[in-house]
Amino acid sequence: MPYRVVEYDSGPKGMPGMEALLNAWAAEGYSLHQAVRESTYRWVLIFSSTILHLRAGQVNLGSDALSIE
Repeated sequence: MPYRVVEYDSGPKGMPGMEALLNAWAAEGYSLHQAVRESTYRWVLIFSSTILHLRAGQVNLGSDALSIE
C-alpha cells in the first residue's frame, strides 16, 4: 500500500488548517494513517492510499503481478 508523508506546521493558530489539509488529501484518495507530533506546532502526517486499497481486491496478482509503490 503506498504511503505519503507530509510535514505540517500548525503554528500558533492551532489545528483548523490541519482539517483542511486532511480534506484535501481525502479528495486525492488518501486517508490519515498516523500523525506524529514532532514539537509544539510541527507534525508528520502519514497518509495511505484508500483508492489503491479498495482496488486491491479487483487486481489479479497472478504471474503478471503489478509493481505497487
